Amino acid sequence: MNIKSIFVVFFILFVSNYGWAAPCAALPTTLKDNTWEQISLPCNPRANKTVGKFFGGSIKAALGRDGVLGTDWAVWEYKKGAYQALTMDSALEQGKGYWVIQATGKNLEVAMPAGSVSTRASGGPPESSFKDISLETKAGSAQWNMVGNPFAVSVSSVYIYYSSQDSVECPGINPGCSLDIAEKNGIVSKKLYHYNETSQQYDVFDGDAHGLNPWYGFWIATLEKADGEEPLLLITRPKGAN
Repeated sequence: MNIKSIFVVFFILFVSNYGWAAPCAALPTTLKDNTWEQISLPCNPRANKTVGKFFGGSIKAALGRDGVLGTDWAVWEYKKGAYQALTMDSALEQGKGYWVIQATGKNLEVAMPAGSVSTRASGGPPESSFKDISLETKAGSAQWNMVGNPFAVSVSSVYIYYSSQDSVECPGINPGCSLDIAEKNGIVSKKLYHYNETSQQYDVFDGDAHGLNPWYGFWIATLEKADGEEPLLLITRPKGAN
């Protein structure tokens, strides 16, 4: 085996184990000034996962000084049926959705921090890897969850499935039930809602080919029969995507 072949083998093994950084580095998003946006993380920021480390550098570059969280910018999550403001030390997680607003007086470009890597949550090859997201439930009623696309590629809602850590009546479909079947069983709604900051309306994704783009956070509701099932949302990477 020559040196070139050895390098190729090493590179493939490294990417398989630690993720692929290039799509992350080339994937910035723009946060409009004084505009609420519903976002998620398309890659794993690893050591830069806190709110302060993730957003602080971009805010400082725009203001020429350290920004004040809660004044110059804010990040909120939705948990246990209520909004919660995050602190500088709060950890951001892939698969979760966040409301973000910044008031620097200009549109702000935010990129994944250096060293970020693509999602490899399942440990499998790219065409079978997925991110499993725990969903909250509420006894006797629907419960909204704000989650997000964890990949650096667009994902259609047809690649999103329902599964459960507990037993549930669900036809044997790998990796889980379609959202359409889950809704018919009264467990999870098949409709996903992403806030469009331009139209200031929600875009609805309902089992069609339109994709949830990288950086998209969105709402999904668990239904009455989900309570006690410990439901999971499985977002799979489209076959052939990096």
